[in-house]
Amino acid sequence: METTPQRSPGSDDAVAQLQAAELARQRLAGDLRLPSGLYAWLGAAVAVQVATAAFGLAAFNGDDQNAGGLLLLAAGCAVFAVVVLVQIARFRRLNRATVGGWVSQAVLGSSNLASVAYGGGLAATMWAAFDDQPVLALAAALATGAAYAAAAHHWWRVYRSDPARHARGASRAFLAACVLAAVVGLVALLVASR
Repeated sequence: METTPQRSPGSDDAVAQLQAAELARQRLAGDLRLPSGLYAWLGAAVAVQVATAAFGLAAFNGDDQNAGGLLLLAAGCAVFAVVVLVQIARFRRLNRATVGGWVSQAVLGSSNLASVAYGGGLAATMWAAFDDQPVLALAAALATGAAYAAAAHHWWRVYRSDPARHARGASRAFLAACVLAAVVGLVALLVASR
């Protein structure tokens, strides 16, 4: 005679509670809304940041090492930071909630797709700026912004389809390491240009 394992009386309740919690998470993810124009703002901010970085470094790398180039680079970073902070505040005000991973993965671009789009676009824009091809550099910066916005949109779609799996963002240590690597790279470029 075959016996079936006995379940404790509370285990059915625990399973039902877990299923209810998962349904609530799915419903919440489905009800979240993005601020209007989010992708356009992100794309424009990234395009400005990439263009100012490339043109700023190219200007600083010139014969007279124009310090205005560094100011241009800093201005582009400031534009990006302001847009990011405003969009985060708009999202929180709209939803009265935060979404794990949204800021780091979608907005700050630490997802694989956004990182590749940004890195490749920045490299192409810098190459064009250093080669004194401003039209090509601007086109590359605009394409980078569009690709970055598309990567953010892709992350949002993936998150909404499976919020439990995609709710984790990059750790603060990882983001700090990325910022440190960017600063070290910038310093190396400035030293090499002297």
